Amino acid sequence: MAFKKGKEPDESRISPMKKEVVENYDRLPSQLKHCFAFCRLFPKDYEIGVEEVINLWIAQGFIKSSSENQNDLEDVGYAHFMHLVWGSFFEPPFKSDDDDVVKFKIHDAMHDLAILMAGTTGVVIDGPKAKVFDDRTRHVSLTFSSIELWKIPMDSLKQNRKLRTFLSSNQKHDDFIQRLYSMGFSKLPNTIGGLKHLRYLNLSSNPFVSLPNSITTLHSLHTLNLEYCEKLWRLPQEIDKLLNLKHLLLKGCLSLVFMPSGLGRLTSLRRLGEFNQCSYRSKNIARLEELGNLNSLRGSLRINLKHGKHDSLECSAAHLNKKQHLQHIILSWEVEGDDDITGEMIESDELSLDALQPHQNLKILTIHQCTGIRLAHWLSLLTNLVYLSLDACIKCQQLPELDQLPSLQELHLSELGSLEYISPKFSASSLFFPSLTSLSIFHCPKLKGWWRDSANLNQAQGHFVLPSFSCLSVLNIYDCLFAMEEGAILSAAPTIIRT
Repeated sequence: MAFKKGKEPDESRISPMKKEVVENYDRLPSQLKHCFAFCRLFPKDYEIGVEEVINLWIAQGFIKSSSENQNDLEDVGYAHFMHLVWGSFFEPPFKSDDDDVVKFKIHDAMHDLAILMAGTTGVVIDGPKAKVFDDRTRHVSLTFSSIELWKIPMDSLKQNRKLRTFLSSNQKHDDFIQRLYSMGFSKLPNTIGGLKHLRYLNLSSNPFVSLPNSITTLHSLHTLNLEYCEKLWRLPQEIDKLLNLKHLLLKGCLSLVFMPSGLGRLTSLRRLGEFNQCSYRSKNIARLEELGNLNSLRGSLRINLKHGKHDSLECSAAHLNKKQHLQHIILSWEVEGDDDITGEMIESDELSLDALQPHQNLKILTIHQCTGIRLAHWLSLLTNLVYLSLDACIKCQQLPELDQLPSLQELHLSELGSLEYISPKFSASSLFFPSLTSLSIFHCPKLKGWWRDSANLNQAQGHFVLPSFSCLSVLNIYDCLFAMEEGAILSAAPTIIRT
């Protein structure tokens, strides 16, 4: 990768360790050499998302599947990443405090080594005097480290037809947004469609309202990152032309109200992030059934539904039970205006939730604002579930039996305003929540106890006894009447918050 005058790597930092480090680099397999050198595109001391960098490697063809099953590319990519960590090319990964994303850094000396080994096909643009890329450039990174406001060299972008990576890297989200507004970069030019070899396009945190239709001609595109484009309200109508698209990242697109029809034809999609169902019907708007063929999805998926707007057949056609690679699902019902909760709405939400049964491999599940009086029975069948959150289901009066879930470690119950009991009957089983380590119960004002069965109520003493949990270490209870009653016994955990 080319470096600018005055920005050459610091040889004095590499020289003392050059022999050992270069020998270690030379011993790396060719795929790992490419993966390491590619990280030259990130600025020094930058917190790099592990998932992001693996997606970049896959997009560039650095990751080869170890079998005929192409679904394990991310697993192979993660193995490559850990190999570089163990070899001290990368610093150990950590979880970011602000967004809970797993990230890592590259030591300055290793970053200099990456620059030396990267070649001349990449350019880092970090200020008004930065090198303008030419037709030999394959990878461009915009770092925005310069204090001055400057303009992206769009003329160079238009001339380069072989660009593969367009990456923006800035650690400060608010500053990044302000700079883009100041640069007048609120609209992506139609000429973006001329970059026929583009594989990775990161437009996250931009103030775009829409994207040019020409973006659907980027047939080599592997990743389109639109996360936190908070003003984006629609995607290109012919997005189904991007048949090689594997990652369509939409987290934080707060204004996106519907998905375009044809999305279900993108059967190579592995990450979608969010699917927004619209309350009205149109041939140009995707329905839930478009998820039906997207069975390679993995990672996290949030589905935003509308109360009373779905029939169970449409929800069932989403085939969540066939998406074995999904680890995390959020099912969220959104209120429109001042909707009153009607009997029809309650029944519709119950049937919809019944039909949205996920695969048993699921590990994390959140159900938000479902108006059903009962929740789906399949909750008690998710044997691999580690975390369950039931939130703002204000009409819920009945939960399925959860105490036999063998893997459940965290249970979060919040704003269940109609719930009186957590379980219908007493259980003396030795397998009662066998793995539960954390229990949180917030804003459940009508909750009277754990079991509806009177065996849990010590009538002689007139207080409620919390069940005994074999592994519980954290118990949080807030705004629950039973916990406020004098004499309530809450001795099941060493760490207790009771209000």
